[in-house]
Amino acid sequence: MDSDALRDFYRRYLACCNDRRFGDLAEFVDPEVRINGIDQGFDRYVAGLRAMVEPFPGYRWKVRHLLVDGDRLSAHFTDTGVHTGGAAPTGRAVDTQEFAVYRIADGKIVEVWGAWVMAGSSVLTQLPGA
Repeated sequence: MDSDALRDFYRRYLACCNDRRFGDLAEFVDPEVRINGIDQGFDRYVAGLRAMVEPFPGYRWKVRHLLVDGDRLSAHFTDTGVHTGGAAPTGRAVDTQEFAVYRIADGKIVEVWGAWVMAGSSVLTQLPGA
């Protein structure tokens, strides 16, 4: 895929995530995907996404920057949501920055390196009592 095709691919992937169409992610994610150097596989990849959004039903990933270099995409996101489930729901909004690098092979995400950051904080510190 060329750079424009990779950007389009990624935007379609992210729309799937934001729409909670996790079953459709097989179109984008390799069955043997690796996360931060660890073999996860598709089912664990999707389970991780579900675990993130379940306590935050309106959780959204919004791309701030998207860079393409060969078979890799680098994305900087703002992630937002309101805590309504999981550990003692607070109803408070959270806002984080996320950075991820994806390697694409044969039209699928085969590897992801990522981290989220909050200026001197974490999601849990925004949720008193959690």
